Amino acid sequence: MLALDQGLQELLITVNSLLRDRTQNYPRRDAIRRYLREKIGTLQKRAPLKIDALRALADGRPLIGVDGSVHSYGTVFPHIIYCFRALASASTLSVEKGISRVDLFYPEMADHRREIEEIISQAAAGGEELAPETAAARAVRQRLAVLEVQVAMEAVNKYQPFAVLFDGGFLRYGGLAPAQWQEYRELSLAKDVVSIGIIEEIGTFDLARKVSAGFPEASPFSCDRELLFGILKKGEWLAVKEDLEFKKTYYTCFARPGYYPGAVAYDFFQEQTRRAAEFVPLLFGLTPQGGRGIPQWLDQVDAAVRITRGEMELLLASGLDRELRERLFVSQRERRTL
Repeated sequence: MLALDQGLQELLITVNSLLRDRTQNYPRRDAIRRYLREKIGTLQKRAPLKIDALRALADGRPLIGVDGSVHSYGTVFPHIIYCFRALASASTLSVEKGISRVDLFYPEMADHRREIEEIISQAAAGGEELAPETAAARAVRQRLAVLEVQVAMEAVNKYQPFAVLFDGGFLRYGGLAPAQWQEYRELSLAKDVVSIGIIEEIGTFDLARKVSAGFPEASPFSCDRELLFGILKKGEWLAVKEDLEFKKTYYTCFARPGYYPGAVAYDFFQEQTRRAAEFVPLLFGLTPQGGRGIPQWLDQVDAAVRITRGEMELLLASGLDRELRERLFVSQRERRTL
């Protein structure tokens, strides 16, 4: 194995120095917490999850976890096959017995090629120029989002749950599957089902920008994840004021459910904003304190829905001729022996 290049080490040291200088010029933790309380919302401590409160929330109905997975095979466009699986599982059954849907996307299929062309055309109408590969990637994201929303709707109709947990925020569904997401929203609200998007990796910026504006002499925070790291205490959550509306039509709060100093976020529909105070204790109770901030049931759904490389290889071996796989999909990299 080659020794790590000294030039690369020096470059990394430069990056480290930049980051160290920036973080040392952050506002003090107590100042940030005070600003959050005064301008953003309230810092609330974890409330014990009482059995009576849980029974009142559930009212005999199950909890649903929703997640999806996509795995690709091939390296050179357009000869890349994408396999999808989405799963919605009820907490009253084993996770494998949930509602699942599968799908496939291959850019050389006629209807899939038309889908790519339509995305390119829509982008062009908005002044955006897309390469076919980029349009295909967008089609893949859309297809996965649609599949997840579809199994969620099926689960709401079949299991009549009291809540549905999604692996990720609501902006993704609204942007990639707007028609299906609106249908799901109307259905769940009509059935009094509380929907919650569990965001493990916070990618928003609004909170960071607002707090940074309050400390103009300090280093600005680039994103909400950076801002909140180490700010919340274990078992604490930030109930954002309703009138701030960081995400239109959605309500987002931030929490630290366990030992890890980073925060997670929870998305709610705006119509269910005031249910957050009821459900955050439930989410804390369902989340292992030593974990990564995801409720355990949703983690089980994530593990069950994931398409592994071994499964993908088995599927392709049973469905595609070996000669076709070798000619179109197997890269030279996979043939390396070293």
